[in-house]
Amino acid sequence: MAVALVALATTAMGLLFSALVRTTEQTTPLLVVAVMGQLVLSGGLFELNGQAVLEQVSWLSPTRWGFAAGRRYRGTCARS
Repeated sequence: MAVALVALATTAMGLLFSALVRTTEQTTPLLVVAVMGQLVLSGGLFELNGQAVLEQVSWLSPTRWGFAAGRRYRGTCARS
């Protein structure tokens, strides 16, 4: 369920970016910045604990939800 919601949110984000630009050449830099931002805000590259601003902003990033769901799932599998 969580993976489907993350996929839906990122698809909506991609459609938003697509609607904001006029040509396909304009989408590449925008998507590179978006992907880099999501990598940073996901919590997968480094821990965001103790960094108040990044931690608050990261809740707007769908990748943060995906990483949280993955950690929760991995934790339940380890206990079984």
